[in-house]
Amino acid sequence: MTRHVLWLMAILLGAAGNAAAGTAPGSLLPEPGTRIRLTARMPERQRWTGAFVSVANDTITMRAGDMNGGVLAVPALNVTRFEISQGTHSSILLRACAGLVVGAVAGAGVGYFATRDQSDMFGPGPYSLLGAVIGGVVGAAIGAGSGAGTTAEHWRALPLNDLRTAHAP
Repeated sequence: MTRHVLWLMAILLGAAGNAAAGTAPGSLLPEPGTRIRLTARMPERQRWTGAFVSVANDTITMRAGDMNGGVLAVPALNVTRFEISQGTHSSILLRACAGLVVGAVAGAGVGYFATRDQSDMFGPGPYSLLGAVIGGVVGAAIGAGSGAGTTAEHWRALPLNDLRTAHAP
């Protein structure tokens, strides 16, 4: 019973992943208009980003953004990497977590070494804890602030064997 539930969840999550990635269910190719990044050797390594058009007769066609929307046709055998955009994501949470960790470690170190009387009944522990809390909060705020203005586009690579054997409908 549990195995059947797990298989059903895997199938549903796979279909949801395909829909979110801009690919049609059961298809290896993205839908026309999906943002792609294509790397090929022609004869030197080149990379283009733009909207996917089609695959026909072992040629990938796209509208390259750096060519003012001009159509670009690349032989599938020359392609070394084919990626589908997963959208842009902010890095606020990642940088806030990194700032929290760095700030907490630095604050704990400062609190430990700032303890003047090592023979105190509680020792350097409370000062280290206080330094870690203050440093962690400050570090998280600085990290979140630095990540607020940055976004990165995430890409998912399509296996090249699947691309070369796929045919557009």
